[in-house]
Amino acid sequence: MDRIEETYNAIDQMAASHGKPRLAQFGGGKWDKNEELALYKKQVGDRYTPLQWRMILSYAKGKGFGG
Repeated sequence: MDRIEETYNAIDQMAASHGKPRLAQFGGGKWDKNEELALYKKQVGDRYTPLQWRMILSYAKGKGFGG
């Protein structure tokens, strides 16, 4: 699996976890897919070109992110 596929899998996991309870060790509350994607982008941002990010964010938008 290449790194873009790994990122798509991460996006799928973020979408599946959205709104579910977050463990206290992760701050409590509920998972927010948009917040998690923003954190992910900060963590791996330099691994992708701007064109790759457009493709990745388009995939995320198709999964309901950004709104």
